[in-house]
Amino acid sequence: MIEWIGLGLAALAIGATVLGSIFALCQWRKQLCIRRTEFTHKIMHNMMNDLEINTVRHEIEHGKFQYDEFFHHLPLHESRKYEKLFSLYNYICYLKHTRAIGENEFSIFYHKITWTLKNFAVQEYLWNLYHFCNECKNCDKHGICNFSDKCQNYLPCAYQYLIEFGLKSGKFLEGFHDVNCKFFKRRLGIESSETCNETH
Repeated sequence: MIEWIGLGLAALAIGATVLGSIFALCQWRKQLCIRRTEFTHKIMHNMMNDLEINTVRHEIEHGKFQYDEFFHHLPLHESRKYEKLFSLYNYICYLKHTRAIGENEFSIFYHKITWTLKNFAVQEYLWNLYHFCNECKNCDKHGICNFSDKCQNYLPCAYQYLIEFGLKSGKFLEGFHDVNCKFFKRRLGIESSETCNETH
């Protein structure tokens, strides 16, 4: 009889522990959801109320953004507004990559980021940065690097997570990985004065 009572108490203790753990997990998930919502709202609020970011978004969405040989010689106050937008989008993609925000939160920004990455001038700009940062003098004869962090000339791109999102989601033109891509013109690096096989 005593043994049965002991077993019953042990079972109750285990059940209470399990229920407590489930309750704690539910509370943790609820708090995580609240924090993600607040975080997302803060980013969205800053995005919608920043004049420079909205100016650049308007340029891109209306086809007024141009990436040419003069872009990298813009005055600091001019280049800064582009850096703000791309840095913000890169940060959002970083948050998604590290799971600091989930798919639901990221979906709020998905359309804006996608619209930007679909722009040809934006792709050419990011392509130039991507290959300039990963350019290695010791690559194979075609100039294609394996993008390994073991390479002595490896330099992470400022917009690494934005570019990774563009590549994984198929937003970029085919051949973005290729330093000899036929669609873009080199404006940075050892071949910046030469065009690729064919310009778009």
